[in-house]
Amino acid sequence: GIARAVDSIVPGDIGAVWYSPPYTTGEATKVVIHFHGGAYVIGNARPNDTKFLGETLAKSGNFKVLCPAYRLASNEGGAFPAPLQDAISAYAYVVRVLGVPPKQIILSGDSAGAHLTLALLRYIKDHGPSVSLPPPCGAMLWSAWVDVPGRLNMRLHDSPHYHSDYIHEAFIIWGRDSFLKNVKKIGPSAGPYMCTIDAPFSTCPLFIHTGTSEVLYDDDVLLADQMQKVPGNKVHLQLTKNAPHDILLVGHIAGWVKEAHEAAKKAGAWAAAL
Repeated sequence: GIARAVDSIVPGDIGAVWYSPPYTTGEATKVVIHFHGGAYVIGNARPNDTKFLGETLAKSGNFKVLCPAYRLASNEGGAFPAPLQDAISAYAYVVRVLGVPPKQIILSGDSAGAHLTLALLRYIKDHGPSVSLPPPCGAMLWSAWVDVPGRLNMRLHDSPHYHSDYIHEAFIIWGRDSFLKNVKKIGPSAGPYMCTIDAPFSTCPLFIHTGTSEVLYDDDVLLADQMQKVPGNKVHLQLTKNAPHDILLVGHIAGWVKEAHEAAKKAGAWAAAL
């Protein structure tokens, strides 16, 4: 399948960080598996990078939070499908080793991590039954980088939010080119895993958060609209007025702490109703 489409990239051991007391058998609390952002080239699951995000989700959202350290495309052997392999491994670990029922698991990701979350959801839809991985009860997408190959990279300066956000064109191009290194070898089957725009699919309930002043705003709203139109899908779109990119990750740096906690509380309320 798509996860083994490049012979030289194989699954391996990865680390992960709990931002809450670890799950213990029989607990009713929902477990969030969160994939960090960083355009697939920077960032990590450790507290020096993800502490604010992990603790905000755990406290304000009332979740158990596990952040896997997936391979980065800026490192040798880290281009697609390596991150997807690691995401599958993380989900399989939580389901099979920790024994968390899928009805208590929520997938989550910010920016590139949200792109990875969408790829994992698509993989579960396409291949879950054959590898005994049922779908989670929901997924949260924070400032999702929806279209890695496409429009954002080519038309970043055309975005009405380019000057109200902090994302730089060179950073996006670095991430794009590093992540897509193997895609031509894989062929057309990789397409839907690279871009969800115009390739929506049926999946679990989605919570999509974006700021109205970020360059990804238009794509995130379009994603919500297209996914909502798929029969059976349930999508909640949560907007934070005037917010730049990814306040859940950088709220403590960019001055959006209050709004990040408010968004996490909204996500917690959404999850409680699943």
